[in-house]
Parts: sequence; structure tokens; C-alpha cells
Amino acid sequence: MSPEDLAKWKASPEYKKQVYKPAIIKPRRLHTPEIIKELKILLNEVLDEREGKMNYTSYFDTEKFKHYVDEEEPEYKPNVAKK
Repeated sequence: MSPEDLAKWKASPEYKKQVYKPAIIKPRRLHTPEIIKELKILLNEVLDEREGKMNYTSYFDTEKFKHYVDEEEPEYKPNVAKK
């Protein structure tokens, strides 16, 4: 479009400048939500072990969580702090 045609078009009643909403940016993270969940479990287990509160089966003890294909994985029950 030539500069003259552009000027005519902008002067016409059909011309409306497009208004855009601001873009929403979702931050990208290195780890997936599943890895984050496991890292939180691991950190809490390490802290419990250090404080002598490790009176439950570790989430990472895979022998304790064996199950058949048609069954759900056994529930992980960490030590719940009593207040």
C-alpha cells in the first residue's frame, strides 16, 4: 500500500485501529509438576529423617509400593505433624 493510499484509508470511516489486550505470559519452569511434587516429598523426608521423625515408609521405597496393573498404587501416607 502506498503512503497516499494508507492516508486515504486512515481517513475513511471504516478505519478502526485494532486494540489488543496485553498478552498473558506464563512462566516456563525447568521441572514438570510431577517432578516438583516428588522433590517436595524428598525434601520433607530428608528433613524428617534429620529430625528423627522418619516413622513412615519412604515414598521412594518402591518395594513397598508394588501393585498389579489393574490396581491403584498404594497411597503414600507421610508423617503428619501434630500441633
